[in-house]
Amino acid sequence: MTQRSQRIAMISPFQLRMRRGVERFNWDLAAAMAQRGVQTDLWVWGYPNAVDWGSPPAGVRLRRVPYIRWYMARWASVWYRRWLRDSYDHIILAFADYGEGMALRGYPGAFSIVFHFPFDEVPHRYASFQAHGLSERAYRLIAPSQYVADGVQTAFRRDALVIPHSVDLRRFAPDSAVRADVRAEYGVSADTPILITLAALELRKGIQFVIRALPMLVEQFPDLQYWVLGEGRDRAAIEAEIAALDLGRHVRLFGAQDRVERFLNAADVSVLLAWGEAFGLTLIESMACGLPVVAADRSPFTDIVQPDYGALVDPENPDAVAAALLRLLSDPTLRPDYGKAGRTAVEARYTWDRAAGAFTDALELT
Repeated sequence: MTQRSQRIAMISPFQLRMRRGVERFNWDLAAAMAQRGVQTDLWVWGYPNAVDWGSPPAGVRLRRVPYIRWYMARWASVWYRRWLRDSYDHIILAFADYGEGMALRGYPGAFSIVFHFPFDEVPHRYASFQAHGLSERAYRLIAPSQYVADGVQTAFRRDALVIPHSVDLRRFAPDSAVRADVRAEYGVSADTPILITLAALELRKGIQFVIRALPMLVEQFPDLQYWVLGEGRDRAAIEAEIAALDLGRHVRLFGAQDRVERFLNAADVSVLLAWGEAFGLTLIESMACGLPVVAADRSPFTDIVQPDYGALVDPENPDAVAAALLRLLSDPTLRPDYGKAGRTAVEARYTWDRAAGAFTDALELT
């Protein structure tokens, strides 16, 4: 008798609306699980002008909740309950208030929660899991970092299993041809130093701290560029900071971009001075592209950044930020050494095959 393939569903309501870390995680994990022979359904909400993720990877199916303008969460719960009648070995969710809590009420099957947000930043989301009884009934509570796992313990008095986020090493890889193409496209010479941050334009992402260190850098590197990829509610505040320091010709706000790996390849150093992050996905994406990284000296970045491929700094000390960046920009041999070490670290610790294996074991899908 032929054994039935394992089958899971991942609930990702905003998959077709946004391309945040949560949605990228769900897409990539689904693909990695399918490669391990686990049939994976992504339950998504339909949207007008949906984000185009391309064709689903082999073994991955999209199940789409039809779009309605109002009461989408309640509407989604109807579809979720219908789909739950199918034979799933496990359900993975990241939220409770978008139909998940209503649909899973009384559900006898196995489900687990992946926490993409620190407790300190969004305690209301943790309260929602508790209100729906999901945090008590979940088979596993899974966190991308010890920082998030500590918050889970605080909120629920339950341990969370730490499975770090991962990166597609084929997509994020050093590419000298792409570097030259992107620099030519934006009129930047081959030897112009470029700093880069991949983050939403929100003050908690720390972009303003990089901007405040730039005057000291520009003194030594008059052509220096700082590229920021992302969009957000604090754009005006960040633009005001740029204007106040007369850095308009040095800082470029590119908005949200789909192919961020092209911009990473064009850059020299990646910077992330944020707080309240669950992991630090853009750091490992930068490292995979061979970039040294400079990050805020706080969790969870302290678990990722090591001295042989990056630096940790006090983000609110412009002198310290500038010193770390100057060290990397001033030494033409140090950056490649850091880049190689960072790529090696990612290959050892942050592959999707490794993550899928950890999920397969944790959810007992063998």
